Amino acid sequence: MLDTDEKIIKVIHRHPIVFVFSILGFVGAIVFPIIFYYFFSGIVNIEGQQFIYFLKILYYLWVLVIWTVMYVSWTDYYLDTWTITDKRIIDINQNGLFSRQVSALHIDKVQDVSVEIKGVLWTLLGIGDVKVQTAGSDDVFIIPDVQSPNRIKELISGAYLKDKEKKKKNKSPVSSGVFLTPLLFWRRIKKNFIVESKKINIIFEGNNIDRVLFLEHFRDKVLRFFGMEDGVRVYMFSKEMIKNIFDHAGGRGECTFEKSENFVLFEVKDYGEGKYDFQELKSRGTSKPESGNNFGVGLTSVESMNEMSGVEIKINTEKGFSYSGKFPLIY
Repeated sequence: MLDTDEKIIKVIHRHPIVFVFSILGFVGAIVFPIIFYYFFSGIVNIEGQQFIYFLKILYYLWVLVIWTVMYVSWTDYYLDTWTITDKRIIDINQNGLFSRQVSALHIDKVQDVSVEIKGVLWTLLGIGDVKVQTAGSDDVFIIPDVQSPNRIKELISGAYLKDKEKKKKNKSPVSSGVFLTPLLFWRRIKKNFIVESKKINIIFEGNNIDRVLFLEHFRDKVLRFFGMEDGVRVYMFSKEMIKNIFDHAGGRGECTFEKSENFVLFEVKDYGEGKYDFQELKSRGTSKPESGNNFGVGLTSVESMNEMSGVEIKINTEKGFSYSGKFPLIY
C-alpha cells in the first residue's frame, strides 16, 4: 500500500474512551433485561418451569447478539486507522467484519488544517477532531476523536511543508524561475524583516497579493530563522493571527518572535484603527464579512490555544487586534 520511498510518520486511532462509551451501552443492554425481569416478577406472579426456561433461552440469545455486536464494534474501532506519511494521509475505514474502505489524500493537496474540540470532557481529556481542507475542493478530510489533535495538526502541516521544500529543491532553477520569484514577491509584498540573534521582527505593509502568498512569504521567513522543526511549530501557532492581519487590517501590521530557552515569546498586532468587542465578534462571526475569507473561526481558534500546556495568550481589541504571550517549542 505504501510507495517504496514513502515513510510513515504516525498511525492514529480514535481515543479509547470512544469504545469505552460503547462498552457501557452494551453492558446496559445485558443488565437491563435482568432488572426488568425481577421488577416485573415482583408485580406479576410468573409460574411454569417451561416458561422460565423459555425466558432464559431468549436472554442467552440476546446476550449472544450483544456480544456479537460488541465484537463487530471493537473490530471497527481497532481497524479504523489514519496513517500520516511524508506523501499522504491514508484513511482505512473498517465496515463490519468483511468490508474495508481505503482512501488517501496526497499531502500536497492540503490547503488548511484545523482542530475542533467539543464539550468539557473532550477538552479535559485533550481529545478533538482534526479537519484537513483540500485544495480546489469543498471536501473536508476528518480525523475524529484523537488524542492531542494539535500535535496531529502539527505533524500534517510539517509533512506538507517538508514535501513542498523537497519539490522546490528538485525543480530546475532555470525552468521554474525559483531564483526570480521570491525576489518579485519580496518587492510586491513590501515586508521588512529585522533579524537579531534570538529575535525576528516582521513588518507587513499591505495585502497587495492574495492571502495564500501572503502566508507563504511569512512562513518562509519563519522557517529560515527558526529552522524546519521549530519553524513549523511557530508558523502553525501564529498562522491564524497572521491571517487576521491580512483580513482585518488590509495586510498592515507586524509580529515579533523571540527565542527564550524552550519557549518563544511573541507579539502579533495589526495596524487597524477600529475597536472591537471580542465576545461579540466570536458570536456573530467576523469584523469583515465582505472579505469572504474569515468567519470568526480564527479568533476562537486563537483563544482556545490557552488550553494547551505551557501556552499563554493575551488578546487585546482596543485598537485593531493584538496578541502577545509565549508558547513552548517542546510539547
